[in-house]
Amino acid sequence: MKKSSFAFAAVLAAALTLIIWLLGMWAPLYYGSENLTLKWRFELRNLLEPSKVKPNSNIVLVAIDDKSQDDLKSSWPFPRSWHAQILALLADEKPAVVSWDILFTDPKSDAPEQDALLVQAAKLIPHLISGASRADSKRAIHPAPDQVGPTHPLEHVDGDLRKLPAIPSEQYPSAQFPFDTYTYTTKAEDGTPTTSTVEGLLRNSLLGFVDSDADVSGVRRSVPLVVLYEGKLFASLALRSVLEFYGISEEHVTVSLGREILLQRTGKPAIRIPINEQGEMIVNYRRALEDFASVNYYNLGVFLRGKNHLEEARAQNPNFDKELAEHLPALAGKIVMFGFTGKGFDNGATPLQKNTPLVNVHLNALANILEQDFLYQAPTWQWLTAFFLILFLLVIILLRVNLVFILPIGFVSIVGYFALSYALFQYQHLLIPTTLPMVGLLVVTLLATTKLYFGEEAQKRQIKAAMGAYLPEKVMQRVLEHPDQLKLGGNNRELSVLFCDIRGFTKYCDGREPEAVVGVLNEYMEVMSNVIFKYEGTIDKYIGDCIMAFWNAPEDQPDHAQRAVCCAMEMRYALANYKTQRAGIDTEIFECGIGIHTGPALVGNVGSTRRLSYTAIGATVNMAARLESLTKQFTSRIIISEFTRLQIDESQFTLTDLGEVSVPGFAKKIKLWAVEALQDISSALLVGKKVAHHSNVSVADVQQPMWAPAPLPEDAEVDAEGKG
Repeated sequence: MKKSSFAFAAVLAAALTLIIWLLGMWAPLYYGSENLTLKWRFELRNLLEPSKVKPNSNIVLVAIDDKSQDDLKSSWPFPRSWHAQILALLADEKPAVVSWDILFTDPKSDAPEQDALLVQAAKLIPHLISGASRADSKRAIHPAPDQVGPTHPLEHVDGDLRKLPAIPSEQYPSAQFPFDTYTYTTKAEDGTPTTSTVEGLLRNSLLGFVDSDADVSGVRRSVPLVVLYEGKLFASLALRSVLEFYGISEEHVTVSLGREILLQRTGKPAIRIPINEQGEMIVNYRRALEDFASVNYYNLGVFLRGKNHLEEARAQNPNFDKELAEHLPALAGKIVMFGFTGKGFDNGATPLQKNTPLVNVHLNALANILEQDFLYQAPTWQWLTAFFLILFLLVIILLRVNLVFILPIGFVSIVGYFALSYALFQYQHLLIPTTLPMVGLLVVTLLATTKLYFGEEAQKRQIKAAMGAYLPEKVMQRVLEHPDQLKLGGNNRELSVLFCDIRGFTKYCDGREPEAVVGVLNEYMEVMSNVIFKYEGTIDKYIGDCIMAFWNAPEDQPDHAQRAVCCAMEMRYALANYKTQRAGIDTEIFECGIGIHTGPALVGNVGSTRRLSYTAIGATVNMAARLESLTKQFTSRIIISEFTRLQIDESQFTLTDLGEVSVPGFAKKIKLWAVEALQDISSALLVGKKVAHHSNVSVADVQQPMWAPAPLPEDAEVDAEGKG
């Protein structure tokens, strides 16, 4: 392939790669389609790997759903005293961790006794985690980092903290923490005011941030595992749940922004959680909400009370034991997460689902860490390099194939790229951009189609310019449909080869100006070439005042011998007509001799890559040239070989047997025949009728002689029989 093609491919691939990268950064509108392809990948993978969709054995969801609200005859939020009762009952089950994807931020100063009950119940759970969140407005509670109860920040941090969404900041002026200690005043019956204090949930439970940010398309693809508050790094709800579940203290946690969070465990391999520079982990969504072990809020209370009062529960419900076994998952040693799953709020989109309770984000993130089942974002430089190479190779391939194959190859490349992105996703847990690169492949396909289309048009123009003088129009059209055939090399075919040479041309040239001779020669060649083209012959070359033509290449012509002989006859008539036109100008009129031989020859493009000549070579060509020379010896204008005679319809021609003749350059004699070209050209036009059936020329047009019959000039050379 030419260097220019490689340069074109490299420039196009580089330009499109740059455009794709810029669009990925500045054109968030494409995120919708990217999320759609990601959804397909998640769904297909979960379909192919159903075993990994099973509930995680260490996670139990307590769903605060619509049914619980109906059964309790109360809308959300429930009284905190109910939560206190649930926690007190849950403490007996000894769960490893209890996490609340619920914010208990504002104190219930109108019902302080409920806050007090909740705090007392929280003390019964050693590893209780309450939800915290970033706030987009100023709030009254704004404790210092060392005043957030038992929750300690993560101290071992590498990276630029300025890239983390910070609290406080213009975007997040404050944080929503669990309510802190507060006082309230009541009055006795005699009106005496009494001041009482309620302990804060902030100081009696751990906290974990429950933020899960949506991207510009509204989809939650990742979750922040760390949040920067007052210059200190605090863990998210999912990360804090893991730390408490494994008993990992903060000093055994190393946060390397842009790389990983390292959790060191005693006697077990460390856990490495991949994060970006903003401290976010891509959530590897394997489960919908229903794929987690769960019990709804109401049933949890019923089952736990029933276990404490078993006889009473059995008396009220004979199926209690069965329902308990079917609907209450084991809680001991588990991470129990409370989350709102009802309609109305706290819902959002994930790559797996259009609308799901957001507790599902934390559950999947938690499962990813426990199972060490992570997704990784391919580094930008890596996938850009790989994409450039893909584009480069595609352009090279498309520039080498025929136009009809470009669109199928382009389609296969687009499908193949998606298959590659899916394979990397499933087997390497690697995410690469999909939508924009596929658009890039489509653009390359369309550009290559355009380039090749106009390139082929230019190539056709070159072919017409190079070979239009040698091939008839109909044959030329077929060659243009298959330009790939015009390459170095050839193949063996049976040809009928014709040589036509001027007789007496040397004498004619004597005493004339070269310009005048060339003008007459060009007129003569034009006349003879038109006759050859009429019979769809291929002009091989002009050799001085000689013309070489052949039939049965490049297109198959079963009647090639018949065409050649008919063409020779009409060439004689054309010359007669031309001599008539020149009779009043020239005192000396030249004649021509024609030799035709049929046999095998090598026909194809011979030459170099810079200059090709479509020609025929071999003994058949040499024999035809010798037969043309023998026309001088026999004073016959047209001589054909026995091999040609055997392939023509003899009834249409007047043939004279010349006997077996020794041909110069050939060891064996060959039988020759003279074709008598009479002024009646009807037999020569019979082949034209056949041609007419495959062209726009009507049979009636072809039956008309191409050259009007004309008597030989008085000064023309004639043979002994008076024939031309």
